[in-house]
Amino acid sequence: MDGAVPEPPPFVAPEICELAVPCNRTITIRTESDLEELRLCESVGGNLQYYGVARLTQIWLPCLTSISG
Repeated sequence: MDGAVPEPPPFVAPEICELAVPCNRTITIRTESDLEELRLCESVGGNLQYYGVARLTQIWLPCLTSISG
């Protein structure tokens, strides 16, 4: 890895963040599909827990700006 920022996936339009809302709860990620819960979060008001998804190598969450848990 050369430190370059990965390009966003082609299926995510930048306008999607206009729909983003605060997520005031703890979010637990155990599978790749759990990431869908974060797609429209602009912030996480609880903890963000991650339990090693072995195949997950990149996460692109352009709307998420803060985690306060």
